[in-house]
Amino acid sequence: MKHRYLLPLLLLSAPVAVAQTDSSEFDRFRERSQQQFDAFRERQQREFDAYRKRVNDEYAQFMQRSFRSHNEPPTVEEKPHEREVPPRPVPDEVPAPQPRPVPVDTVIAPPAPRPQPVPIAPIEERPAPAPERTCRFRFLGTECSVRFPAAGSFALGEVSDRALADAWTALGDDRYRNFLADCLAARQQMRLCDWAYVQLAAAAAAACVQGRNAQTFLQFYLLCQSGYRCRVGYTADGTVVLLMATDYHLFDVYHYTLDDGEVYYLIGAQADRLRVCELAYPQEQRLSLHIGQTMRLGGTHSAERRLEARQLPNTRVPLVASTVAVDRSLIDFYDGYPVSCLRSDRYSKWVAYAESPLGPEAQATLYPSLRRALEGRSKVEAVGMLLHFVQTAFVYEYDDTVWGHDRVFFPDETLFYPYADCEDRAILFSRLVRDLLDLPVVLLYYPGHLAAAVGFGGEQPAGDYLTVGGRRYVVCDPTYIGAPVGLTMPGMDNGKAVVIGPLKK
Repeated sequence: MKHRYLLPLLLLSAPVAVAQTDSSEFDRFRERSQQQFDAFRERQQREFDAYRKRVNDEYAQFMQRSFRSHNEPPTVEEKPHEREVPPRPVPDEVPAPQPRPVPVDTVIAPPAPRPQPVPIAPIEERPAPAPERTCRFRFLGTECSVRFPAAGSFALGEVSDRALADAWTALGDDRYRNFLADCLAARQQMRLCDWAYVQLAAAAAAACVQGRNAQTFLQFYLLCQSGYRCRVGYTADGTVVLLMATDYHLFDVYHYTLDDGEVYYLIGAQADRLRVCELAYPQEQRLSLHIGQTMRLGGTHSAERRLEARQLPNTRVPLVASTVAVDRSLIDFYDGYPVSCLRSDRYSKWVAYAESPLGPEAQATLYPSLRRALEGRSKVEAVGMLLHFVQTAFVYEYDDTVWGHDRVFFPDETLFYPYADCEDRAILFSRLVRDLLDLPVVLLYYPGHLAAAVGFGGEQPAGDYLTVGGRRYVVCDPTYIGAPVGLTMPGMDNGKAVVIGPLKK
């Protein structure tokens, strides 16, 4: 009787033994594979480190002999002042839009996005060769920290060609690796644009070292190691300055043209005479002023603002209303953003504003109500509702009256500040249409006025239109109060309008 149960028991136990054997072999295989990968990665990182050290050592050797004097005063160009066209209401009897083609003379195409600059070799954190201290600072509402050597920290006494070359050599020590790694990690985690990273570099340097000259040189070293095309120099009175190259033309910022023919802008400084190290660093890239993604900031939110479209006597557009709050850190950041244009083409100055994404807090508070209001509507009706919303929910005022000078708003700023003009409305409208309706948009610049045009695809409303890249765009003017889709403000010559776009979604 006992034997009749023996075979089933053996059969049941055998697979367990095999499974245990397979699992054990797999664990050993996985452990060997991980060890091999770790060894490969360690070997590769040592090669990266050796390459970066060799480049930095060679840079230090040539740095002292690469300073050039620039005794001429720097150049600065004031931002252009736009003659503003006041808003106009449509007449009591709104004319029906007619399908009239608009000739296109000039099209300003936004630049293709490119990856941010990167170090010549990956910089990963490693066990520190000496004790480190944690330097904490607050940047755009976000609590940040970086590691820095605890003893014998970086300092800069005298300022000369030799002293700055020695400072570069000192920072090339492996003790500063984790400082570089922490700053690069913060750029990635916070999704900082280039201009924000320049500010972060300044904040991190100020948290780690004493003295303006040491801070500026540390900022320069960090940006150079991060892949940016920048130069360091000093004035006759021994003040260290940072200069950066960019694809953009910056207004109201002093700049020098160095011997390589490149224009370099003085960051946070003004100087009449400079001595500049003009040595190029391998694989360096120019600074971009494009904001390609929503930054992750930890600032406080503004008070909620109620925005409501108003009913006009001569219009019957479904009204849209919403409550919005914005990230105050973004507002502070935009307040210091340089006004610029591409390739010295002043018409392109609106591109950086129009292609910047709306902040996450503004999206979270504004968009749900707008999406519900637009749900089930045709594209033409939905665009008309957003157009009427921007036309009537915001108070118009001239920049000269509010700011004393021309100022363009990012979309978040239009939602935050109590007044907005034509360019602010056109930029916000273009952002809403792209985000909520996924339709392409271009901006239209007339002398003293900015409007927009929307590409509807298969659904073509009547009205003034233009063709860009084989696609039809219908005029939409957020400052022609009460005007429907397709109606151009009187006095605007569509034949002379400059087309800016298509804008990226």
